[in-house]
Amino acid sequence: MIANVTVITLVLFLVIAFTLLERLRFLAPYRNVILAAHQEVIVAYLVLLFFNIFGILFMVYRQFFFKDTGKKLKHLEKQLDSEPTDLITELDRDR
Repeated sequence: MIANVTVITLVLFLVIAFTLLERLRFLAPYRNVILAAHQEVIVAYLVLLFFNIFGILFMVYRQFFFKDTGKKLKHLEKQLDSEPTDLITELDRDR
């Protein structure tokens, strides 16, 4: 689950980054001056943006793909508690 969300986050983050690079092309001559003055702030913002996108996508992923997990686990727990059954493994069948 985390791997899927990370890949989606990375793709979305790259789309945002390339869109910004395209839109801010007019600042290219001043790139060295801007980076020298504001590099830490830009990096911190990009890290926060990545983790915010990750958090939002993680919540959405859990909401839509793990909808009835609690009900399913409760049903499985009731089924295991109600009837004591012996599990037959492949090794038991060979004997």
